[in-house]
Amino acid sequence: WYTERLDMRVAEDAAKDLERTQKEQERVEKADFASIYQRTKAAMDVEIAAIKLQIADIKLAINYMTEAANIGTAKTTILELKSDIAAWQLAKAEIRMDFTQVTSEGE
Repeated sequence: WYTERLDMRVAEDAAKDLERTQKEQERVEKADFASIYQRTKAAMDVEIAAIKLQIADIKLAINYMTEAANIGTAKTTILELKSDIAAWQLAKAEIRMDFTQVTSEGE
């Protein structure tokens, strides 16, 4: 029951994080001064938070699975989603690097 409760807490935290990043994205979108970089980063943060929520939901569902094949499939899906997160984080880093280069060239 402890693991189930912990997984439920992780899922709740992931849902809150998704909501927070969506609100931040809305705030950035409404801001007149927001740069393309800020808007892009906010959208990427929302995608990452949504994936983290999917992972948390799957971990919670695993607690109720009884067939090893289903558990294995769920764990494989989690690994694929973690790979997606890594890809989004890499894309964020590349955009940050590009933005830094562009702004330093303009100075």
